[in-house]
Amino acid sequence: MEIVSQGKRVTVVVKDRRELAEFEAAAEAARSGLDVVPSGDPARSGFRLVPEPYAPTRLRARPAPVAEYQALCGKAGSWEVSGRDQEWRVVSGDRRVRNPAARRAVLIRSGGRCENPECLLPDLPYRTSAGEPLLEVDHIDEHAGGGRDHPSAMIALCPNCHSNKTYGAERSVLTERLRETAAERHAVWATRVL
Repeated sequence: MEIVSQGKRVTVVVKDRRELAEFEAAAEAARSGLDVVPSGDPARSGFRLVPEPYAPTRLRARPAPVAEYQALCGKAGSWEVSGRDQEWRVVSGDRRVRNPAARRAVLIRSGGRCENPECLLPDLPYRTSAGEPLLEVDHIDEHAGGGRDHPSAMIALCPNCHSNKTYGAERSVLTERLRETAAERHAVWATRVL
């Protein structure tokens, strides 16, 4: 059960169905007068009850997105006031050199479309400042981890699909699907008669 008061949500967690039924009965009895609180009365605030399906696996309340956003903005403000936003950090490291010819070959093969066969918007309307399609060439196996820098092991992805491959819950399944797609598309293009 969620209670919404002045735009803020409170989740009430009950331990069993009997307690849920008791809470819902009490809430229903109180509901009729809660939405009609005069707006000029500062001592009282109106709120409405929104029923939510019983979920026995939910064990803890989550903060409302607005409250969390406001708390994070407060931390960001404190960071600025302390001057930490003006600090610099030296960052250095080694990385494998990438082959620009391989990247360009993948972009040509893509035809300006996301190569993920399940992409919801493969023909992105967005362009780079140079007028090229907004695609990111990705190594199927991480380049830093030893992945091949060859078009057969690389794929052009829109920013959403690239993020999904990198951070998504189903990234391992997607990676294998993209591996097959890249290999198939490479085989077609590598053997195409000019």
